[in-house]
Order: sequence, then structure tokens, then C-alpha cells
Amino acid sequence: MDLRRVDLNLLVVFEQLMAQRSVGRAALRLGLSQPATSAALARLRQLFGDPLLLRHGNGVQPTLRAERLLPGVRQALRLVEDAFSPRDAFDPAQSTRRFRLVMSDYTEHLMLPQLIRRVLAEAPGVTLRVLPIDKRHLADWLADGTLDAAIGYWPDPPKPLRLASLLREQFVCALAADHPTVRGRMTLAQYVALPHLLVAPRGGESGVVDDELAERGLSRHIALTTPDFAVVPRILPGTSLVATITSLVALRLADGAALQVLRPPLALPGYDLQFIWDAARDRDAGLLWLRRHAEAVARELDASATLRPRTKLGRVAAAE
Repeated sequence: MDLRRVDLNLLVVFEQLMAQRSVGRAALRLGLSQPATSAALARLRQLFGDPLLLRHGNGVQPTLRAERLLPGVRQALRLVEDAFSPRDAFDPAQSTRRFRLVMSDYTEHLMLPQLIRRVLAEAPGVTLRVLPIDKRHLADWLADGTLDAAIGYWPDPPKPLRLASLLREQFVCALAADHPTVRGRMTLAQYVALPHLLVAPRGGESGVVDDELAERGLSRHIALTTPDFAVVPRILPGTSLVATITSLVALRLADGAALQVLRPPLALPGYDLQFIWDAARDRDAGLLWLRRHAEAVARELDASATLRPRTKLGRVAAAE
């Protein structure tokens, strides 16, 4: 293909058409008239020798060729955007940059309130767009610029990705403060006998607890599974349920709730919460600025978990 024939504005139109699946909606997002957007689509069809988008109901449906073109077009646009953006002189106070992140609901609950406060205080024109995690495409989206970064846990990432550890998480048990059989201490026999609440954001039916119990020839009864951490403090009071969740979230959820937080009666592996980005963005000053704020939030969370009065939460007791 002769690159002299390629108008980069056409690629911008193509990306929006693929995202909106509607000529009218794409035109609104681009600030163009609908006839101008239709004319751009006609030029795209001529450029690629393919219909690209076919009428389907009230919108349009991409062809196989269009689906295959999209990742490359996105990567090309992000590379051009990076080349022309003054990243080496990133000025938070003046920036209107939009950062695209992925986080689990756990990470959002834990970090997002403090992170957005920090961002707005220093960079009122900056936008954070948070998307749900999809590890099947995460590496590709970080590489092609669809995403700027992820905050989560990735034990064995592909080589092009960079990881910065934010904080170390451990598992604890949360129960009702007036639990009928557990008060301040819990044995393994009690733990196995109790009904369990499993928080499974991605819809799983087991977790690390079940792996550790299986090694001991034991199992547990999972009475309730939910994808949402936030409902835990509303569910546990008045029940005999036990929820094994990460320590920082447990302490935050227990704040003001009628819960007790205990160490689990078996050794469970912890993990590092990580800031993840693509190696090609190592010199991105804006992304480094955002990472520094994420690291500061993590330090604040770690300190608050250490210093917060335990009388407010229920004693963290060692299991027998």
C-alpha cells in the first residue's frame, strides 16, 4: 500500500465506527456530520478493498477483514498519539490526558477513591477511564495502546510487560461480631465446619482456600458465592457464615460494621498488588506520574491498616 494515499483521519473514523457500530453515533463522537462520516467510510472501503461495515438492524456489523484490521489500526493511532504528545514535559496542572486503566472490583474498592482524589487535586483536567479486567486480551491492549496500565495481580506476565509492586496482601477471615460459635479465635475444625461466603469476581466456584484444604484432605461448604466484595459487611451479620478475603479490604469493610476479623487457621499464600504497563511506555512521563500516585495510595493503605485501632474492627486473633 502506498502510504501517501493514507489519510490518518480515516483511521480515526474507522476506530470510532468499530467502537460505536453506528455511523450516526460515530459522527457525534468525532464532531462530524453524518454525511461526512459516511463519505469517510466510503474512502475507507476503497482504501482497504472491503465493505468493512455492513448494515445490521439499526447499526452496522463489521466484516472479518475489519475485525482483523482493528488491532493494527489502534496500535498505529496510539503510536502516532504518543509521538506527538509532549509526554517528556508532562504538566499535570495543564494536562487533559485520558488514562485508560483496568482494575478488578476489589482493586477499585481498595484504591480508586484515594487515587482519583490525588489525581484531581494535582491534575483537574485529567480523566481516568477504568475498565474491567480481561486477562485474555490485557497484554495485547497494553501493547497496542488501547490501555495505559492495569492494577492487579499477574504472577507470570509476558516479557514485554513491566510490573511494579504496590503492596503485599494477605488473607483474613471476616465473621459476624456476634457469631454463634466463633469469638476472637477459630480452630481449623471450626473453620471447616462453618458455611462459607466465597467472593468470586470472575464467577469461579472455588479459590485458594479450597486448594490448601484439599492438600490436607479437607473441604468446605460454600453456602453463598457473590462477585461483589461490597456486600460482605451486609451479609455476614446475623449469620454463621465466614468469608476469607484480603486483609486490606476486610479491614475497610469492617470499619463501622458488626464484624470480627481473624487470621485464618491455615497458611494461605499472599500476593503482590501490582501496577502493570508495557515496556514500550517506560519513558512515558504521564504514566510514570500516575504510577507514583498509585504507589503513594498503596503506602497510605498499608500504613492505615497498621495504625488503625483494632478495637473498632474486632480483634485480629491468632487461630489455635
